[in-house]
Amino acid sequence: MSVTLTGIIGLPLLNVATLLANCAMFRTLTGAADVNAALAKMIYIESDESDPDQAALPRCIVGFCPFEFGSELNGTTTWTTKGPLEARIEVLTPEEYLSDKQDEAKWFANSLSDLFDQIRGLATSGQGYLNVVNLRLGMCGRLDAEEYNNVRGMGAELIFEWRGP
Repeated sequence: MSVTLTGIIGLPLLNVATLLANCAMFRTLTGAADVNAALAKMIYIESDESDPDQAALPRCIVGFCPFEFGSELNGTTTWTTKGPLEARIEVLTPEEYLSDKQDEAKWFANSLSDLFDQIRGLATSGQGYLNVVNLRLGMCGRLDAEEYNNVRGMGAELIFEWRGP
């Protein structure tokens, strides 16, 4: 059975995933041929599938920042939902960068720069992905090959601050 994400909790998760899947650089990093293939790389919220030893890289884990997501009352009848959402992207290092860790790091930094530009462009495109008001880079670096079944890759946390009804 396939469950569709809905409501003030589920829709923001889906919208972050959809926003990322529509970025050409995200599809390049994850080896996805199209938006649907990119969406198939998503894991929602932490689960057994998000454990490093269960990793099928590349992938993206979409979830909430602990204790920061919620709704607040504005006035007496209007609620605003807001809070940071996290997307942890874990990708394989392309073969041409495996021999030089500095080149690997530079490749990933350049890829994240392109991804940031594309996210910012789509988030302000009026296409209704997510009302992003702040985009930050959290932890970023090389994945521990021993934890990830001896594959070499890079990971980054993107933090989306958003507001909605």
